[in-house]
Amino acid sequence: MVLTRLSWPYGGHHVFICGSFLRWAEHRPMMLMDGSLTEFQAFFDLPPGAYQYRFLVDGTWRFDEQQPCLTDEYGTVNNVIFVEEPSISHAALHHELYVSRNSEVVDGISLYTASPPTHMPPDPVVHASDAVVHVSRDWVSRLLSAQTIYDIIPSSSKISIMDVKLPVKRAFHIMYEQGLAVVPLWDDCRANVTGMLTASDFILILREGEKDKAIEVEMR
Repeated sequence: MVLTRLSWPYGGHHVFICGSFLRWAEHRPMMLMDGSLTEFQAFFDLPPGAYQYRFLVDGTWRFDEQQPCLTDEYGTVNNVIFVEEPSISHAALHHELYVSRNSEVVDGISLYTASPPTHMPPDPVVHASDAVVHVSRDWVSRLLSAQTIYDIIPSSSKISIMDVKLPVKRAFHIMYEQGLAVVPLWDDCRANVTGMLTASDFILILREGEKDKAIEVEMR
């Protein structure tokens, strides 16, 4: 995957981007660059290939005339970008092996034998620049700030929650059957989550029960 930056530098109030990398089904909001009042940007992790995209600026579809563009089969003009595999420096990919050669004369003919290399070349290491790290962190921060929990959690996911009025024994049976280690507790009266029920709570209840039995035995 290649971290790819796309920008709209012509201002606007609400700017979205849509493209083939989003299957033309999602309008991703773009954020203003730090220190800029007109340039919006968005970042995507894309595999190498060609992609088409366009912008929705204040309710109007636009394309950047300063960037490569083409007309699709429906007559719509879209921008196009070619994402290439990130290149690694030639020096990092190619290491020269130096071997010492020993000369030996046999019947007047010089023979050379190569001795094993004294060390192996190091594996190539790719370091992300400080600028790339900063941009990635900024993108993640803006993404989390702009999205809701419903956008981040896939629609196929499910969240288990239990009513505080549910008997403890029944609650632990449900946790065991569903393979749940932690379950939030919902209180209808307060209309919020009041706590969590965990497997360690079950252990504590068992311990308290053993203590109560011991006290009953001593009292008898």
